[in-house]
Amino acid sequence: MIHRSSFIQSGCILLLTTFPAALAHAQSCDAIFQNAARFEVGNRPSGVTLGDLDADGDLDMVVANWLSDDTSVLLNNGDGTFADQTRFAVGDEPRSITLGDLDNDGDLDMVVANWLSDDTSVLLNNGDGAFTDQTRFAAGTGPQSVTLGDLDDDGDLDMVVANWFSDDTSVLLNNGDGTFADQTRFAAGGIPYSVTLGDLDDDGDLDMVVANEDSDDTSVLLNNGDGTFATQTRFAVGNRPNSITLGDLDSDGDLDMAVANWGSGDMSVLLNNGDGTFADQTRSALGIGPINITLGDLDDDGDLDMAVLNYNSSNTSVLLGNGDGTFDEDARYGAGIWSSSIALGDLDNDGDLDMVVGNSYSNDMSVLLNNGDGTYATQTRFEAGDRPNSVTLGDLDGDGDLDMVVANSNSDDTSVLLNNGDGTFADQTRFEVGDYPGSIALGDLDGDGDLDMVVANFFSHDTSVLLGNGDGSFVDQTRFIVGDSPSSVTLSDLDSDGDLDMIVANLGNGDVSVLLNNGDGSFADQTRFVVGYRPVSVTLGDLDADGDLDLVVVNGLSQDISVLLNNGDGIFADQTRFIAGNEPNSVTLGDLDADGDLDLVVVNGLSQDISVLLNLCSQGSSCMPDLNSDGVLDFADISAFITALSAQDPAADFNNDTRFNFFDISAFLTAFAAGCP
Repeated sequence: MIHRSSFIQSGCILLLTTFPAALAHAQSCDAIFQNAARFEVGNRPSGVTLGDLDADGDLDMVVANWLSDDTSVLLNNGDGTFADQTRFAVGDEPRSITLGDLDNDGDLDMVVANWLSDDTSVLLNNGDGAFTDQTRFAAGTGPQSVTLGDLDDDGDLDMVVANWFSDDTSVLLNNGDGTFADQTRFAAGGIPYSVTLGDLDDDGDLDMVVANEDSDDTSVLLNNGDGTFATQTRFAVGNRPNSITLGDLDSDGDLDMAVANWGSGDMSVLLNNGDGTFADQTRSALGIGPINITLGDLDDDGDLDMAVLNYNSSNTSVLLGNGDGTFDEDARYGAGIWSSSIALGDLDNDGDLDMVVGNSYSNDMSVLLNNGDGTYATQTRFEAGDRPNSVTLGDLDGDGDLDMVVANSNSDDTSVLLNNGDGTFADQTRFEVGDYPGSIALGDLDGDGDLDMVVANFFSHDTSVLLGNGDGSFVDQTRFIVGDSPSSVTLSDLDSDGDLDMIVANLGNGDVSVLLNNGDGSFADQTRFVVGYRPVSVTLGDLDADGDLDLVVVNGLSQDISVLLNNGDGIFADQTRFIAGNEPNSVTLGDLDADGDLDLVVVNGLSQDISVLLNLCSQGSSCMPDLNSDGVLDFADISAFITALSAQDPAADFNNDTRFNFFDISAFLTAFAAGCP
């Protein structure tokens, strides 16, 4: 059996005999990061909410833990670190958290919707970020969200809960001290799909409108002004209503209702009588599977018209409003197959609203120009290649309008469509690239004032550079080899010579490729920089305050991040790896401790936590193994480490796992060998 003392001594002998040359490194600011500060929470965190829970001026964290039936509160120490979590029991499968001052004492309290226990939990803040034990308040079946608002006009926050399975809503009025009266349940229709709030009867309080998908109607519940609601009035609409839009359709100053009915392929308009009651619906035929109603003045007459996207019939319906809440019969305009999105905007600079429809299956987009009176010219379909998967806009021909560049993943090319300046586009010109293009970046690569194109080709393991001629045409591609399965390409000036260099994340073989621009749009051979296993994202920032851009790479499967410091010439020092959680997936840069440098926040998907790594660049001691902070690595630091490890002092926990063993010695050796540049 190895005793702790002999274990430590053997580790220190290893340290002394292996790295004698590292004992006199001078120290300077070099973006050294603390080991990842992991903040444990509960099981399967489903959401995080920020708020100043202890009234000290910084943001604390509250996390809903779906499977452990509790919430985690983590108080900010004010320097970007957080105290250990405090867990507060709530109901079964908490889904959402809302913060608000429920007891009027000036601090933020917590309300949690509990999906499986059919209730909500209220936890009052003691003022210091600690909370009282929950008080449970029954709701309906399957509460999935909770909203706070002053429903009874008494100055405090009341609670409205949407109950998916019991076909109703629960209203709980606040007693003024953070306790709530028993719920009052208000029946809605079958399977309420969406809820909208608005003052329907012009009495100054909030009423409810519910779309009931299964019962083919809407429920209107008028607020009595005291937080009680009149019994619902059901208004028949079409089959399977899925979207409600409120607007003044008849120009009388109150809110009317327009409902898209997916199942019956029509729209219901219900005009408000001014008191929150509605006239019977007027049904207007649409196409098959309407999914979206957009309101706008399409004929420039001052009232609201409608444009409706019909998913299954591959067209759009335009209904012009007469200003009295009636609409002309719809005019249908063909679009592509399985139209999935619609946008209104003035594409041809003539002052009216044109229409752009994205067609997900026919691999194209439809542009419909407004004739100025709410009628539309026949769509112009702009073909792209096979399975377009990304589009980028830029002025490719220098005429002041936006052109389109589309990456076509299955046809291994890009489509360039030049804008004629009137919202029509010239036929595509296809430019061959590599195998399975997935990412496009535009930038002036050769310094001639026009936009060039760089494409990342996932399966051919290279990038294509196409230089623009200035008129929207491009020279044939030049291919540059990069790593395995490049998934994204970014352009930036890495060597401070005034031109754009290329950074490529190589998903398949754990590295990034940097290709420096020769100034004419040609690139030097790649320099590969090893990072961790399966890098999933790259972020740029000046981590060491030397004026150039450094790289931060998130390594999904090696559970760490790589920091690569720029030498100023586009060459990067070897990575320094910082442990994160299990399967990190993204990193954000920001100054968390207000010391003037960039810190890192890493989201860890599988370990259900986040890692905060503070940058020590601005601190007096920016070198982790320099334990006596004298600016030199020497035997005094080794002695300090031995002492700290023997005493199980946190200063010796170099891998930040709260244990004291050989892994800390290994981490110390690595840091000591790297020195303090």
